Amino acid sequence: MILWAIFQTCMGLVTNYGQLLAMRFMLGMFESGLFPGLNFYLTGWYRREELSKRASFFFGGAVLAGAFGGIFGYGLGHMDGVGGKDGWAWIFIIEGLLTFVIAVSSFRMIHDWPDRARFLTDFEREFVLYRLKADSGLATQGSFSWAAAKKGFTDWKTYVFMLCYIGTAECIYSQSLFSPSIVASLGTWKPAQSLLLSVPPYVLAFITTMVTAYLSDKWFKRGIFNMFWSTIAVIGYILLVAIPPKTVPGVRYFAVFLTTMAIAPMISTTITWTGNNFGNHYKKAVAMGMVFSAGNAGGIISSQAYRPKDAKSGYRPGNATALAFAAMNGITSVILWYFMRKENRRREREYGPPPTATEVQEYDDPAYRAKWGLEGMTREEILILGDDHPAFRYVL
Repeated sequence: MILWAIFQTCMGLVTNYGQLLAMRFMLGMFESGLFPGLNFYLTGWYRREELSKRASFFFGGAVLAGAFGGIFGYGLGHMDGVGGKDGWAWIFIIEGLLTFVIAVSSFRMIHDWPDRARFLTDFEREFVLYRLKADSGLATQGSFSWAAAKKGFTDWKTYVFMLCYIGTAECIYSQSLFSPSIVASLGTWKPAQSLLLSVPPYVLAFITTMVTAYLSDKWFKRGIFNMFWSTIAVIGYILLVAIPPKTVPGVRYFAVFLTTMAIAPMISTTITWTGNNFGNHYKKAVAMGMVFSAGNAGGIISSQAYRPKDAKSGYRPGNATALAFAAMNGITSVILWYFMRKENRRREREYGPPPTATEVQEYDDPAYRAKWGLEGMTREEILILGDDHPAFRYVL
């Protein structure tokens, strides 16, 4: 985070395109690990039914940044000429310096895993580990093994979650990068006015993200929220595609609200859903890394879909592309929900109900192995099973 803050600040000091490109490359390289790393980190501290609120609180900060970033950019845009710098350069310099201060101050706030957290007492560490073991069992244990990591590459869910996340990532990149341009196409707005008009949809998006997170954890459901919000996003994009620009600006602005308020909770829900459904620490790390890496393709696609030459059409090709990807998120969510529910029901029929919320699984107990059909397997082999273990139930 410190390094990306430095390179972000340097982006405001460049004097040619080559320097800007180099700084942007370095910024992306050092920034790329934060989002997947922190979301994976949360899975090591909270039970599965507690994760959505935490992940959404983290992502909600990014949503609010989209809201207040517009106001911030509007203000900094008026610094044009100060110190011989353009207004856009001051945005990079000041935001980079703020990031640096936060990065340094947070150094001692982030601890590794619960078993090594120095701010907890011995009893508190044991209690946290007990809760996690009772919830996910195998997902919290085991040392590194290539066999466990390999399962992340070979599990079909990894690739469907990748498509699911690309579906919403393309939309969120479209909104974050081109929202002012889309708003500008509604009428004869100046760039600064477009920045301000892009703020209210992000405020609403923060609200829908947090409400969805609360209900998702309360009901312990993920897929149904993806299906609902992807439908809302599709409706919004249909309006943006179907209605000509500057004819009914109020309806098109309403469509911007629909898409923005829907996409934000889709991101946090998809992230939480992914982390919930991979057992074994290292399989989960591989799967989540692949899912987040695939999501970066959304940024590449959106940057090519919204072209300056399409401004007169209200960016119809870009909105149509986002429509297709929002639909892809909904379709893949249905696929994941259906097949994971099918597997849960099979395990219920063959092995009975899963362990209760307070029942810690004792893997070395012969009765335990007999109950779950694991006779003849070593402890290490059982740990590698992860979400393939008959006691594991997928979160729908």
